[in-house]
Amino acid sequence: LIAALVGGGAQIAAFGLSMRFAAFLDYLAAAVAAGVAPRLARRTTADIGLLAQSMRYLVIVQVMITAPLLIWPEAIIHLIFGDKYPGAPSVLRALSPFVLLSGIAQLTTLAVNYMGYARRRVPIAVAMLAINVVIDVTLLPSIGIVAGAIGTSAAYALWVPAHVWILHRQAGLPLRPLLLTTGRACLAAGAMIGALALLGTGRVAIPLMLAGAVVGPLVYG
Repeated sequence: LIAALVGGGAQIAAFGLSMRFAAFLDYLAAAVAAGVAPRLARRTTADIGLLAQSMRYLVIVQVMITAPLLIWPEAIIHLIFGDKYPGAPSVLRALSPFVLLSGIAQLTTLAVNYMGYARRRVPIAVAMLAINVVIDVTLLPSIGIVAGAIGTSAAYALWVPAHVWILHRQAGLPLRPLLLTTGRACLAAGAMIGALALLGTGRVAIPLMLAGAVVGPLVYG
């Protein structure tokens, strides 16, 4: 859709680079999902407890990873990839909800698979695709490749809560502890973003970024 409505070349490169970097940030979540989800085939109370605890820890980690993408996307892209992708920072910022949610989706998706509820997500997948396509077609001509990131994030904003609800209804996954952890993590992320903003915005010098890599997680904790 980006190639058809916006054009290829640098636009595709900037979007693809941001998506690949976002996927890299979910490797830890993928490892957790691979270790936890297969156990859920037994459907024991202990395994559901492990799922609930793992999801809460994933939320804590993914929110901490996401926070710098909101305040320092220009600095991150410039440090890692240089100045060849001017559209990438805006895409990366718009992908921050995707980074958070796709990390959690690694676990919830596999959990639904191993517990035998995969068929229940067919309408969710259709709705997810529809949301993404509608947003892309509507916004790509006016705001460019950032629309692709918005559509992807919006699609995951449906995908993950829907899977959590399936696990709650079918397997008894407790929601209140997960919601409390999410709320606390978001408050902590706000404090972390504030601390990073004090060090600078836009293009941030490497020494200040190193300081932020220490101060940010401390404030978040």
